[in-house]
Amino acid sequence: MLIEDLYNYNHKLSKTPVVIKSLYVLPAFILSIISTNLFFHSSIIIIFLIAIIYVTQQPILKLLKLFLIPSAFIFLGCLTLLISINFKGNWSTFIYFNKETLPVATTILFRSYAIVSVVYFWLLTHTISEIAEIMYACKIPRLFVELFVLIYKFIHMLMHTTKTMLIAQKCRMGYSSIRKNSINSFVNLFGAVFKQSMQQTSQIEIAMDSRLGNNEYLFVKPKVDFNLKKIIIPLAVNIIIISVFIFCII
Repeated sequence: MLIEDLYNYNHKLSKTPVVIKSLYVLPAFILSIISTNLFFHSSIIIIFLIAIIYVTQQPILKLLKLFLIPSAFIFLGCLTLLISINFKGNWSTFIYFNKETLPVATTILFRSYAIVSVVYFWLLTHTISEIAEIMYACKIPRLFVELFVLIYKFIHMLMHTTKTMLIAQKCRMGYSSIRKNSINSFVNLFGAVFKQSMQQTSQIEIAMDSRLGNNEYLFVKPKVDFNLKKIIIPLAVNIIIISVFIFCII
């Protein structure tokens, strides 16, 4: 499950200015990093899961599939903290559960899921051009922004090309036998994807040179009306989040 499979350009915040949409994410992201309270992290997870479902109108089962990839890294990191290996002088190894690191692993687990939920809300409510606009506003070097856009574009292109060629190969019984057809099909797939990526690279370079873009991406910025009424909801959400944070500290 990828972000692009769930992204909806007609979500409820699609006509909201980028500055206002950032108000939903930035305070919660910073407080999730600072806080060490499990109740606060649990509240952030619940609030943003509900917000994602309400804004994007996506079923909860599809959203939970997005957490599978980060869950593998989160659980692996927590597992390394909980399991310890003790080497004795006679080269015997003892693997045991370390109770002293249990609070640290639990805090990392809930904090990671809180941050991931905030980041998913950010990704599912912002387009690539809006993300690049935020990066420019944060004074991030233009080179990093352009690399970010290029990597995003080529990942999408390579995934689409790979899926299309895999379907074509399977229709022609390309992976019917493991010894011969599978190896040959995989080699042909790798070569075709590499060739397609090189062609796309040259086409992008020609297109940017022909438009005199000075090798810079120029994004179309649709005009969005700034309305003070749209600030009420993010302010209310931030007040709730800050109140929970203060309550957890007290």
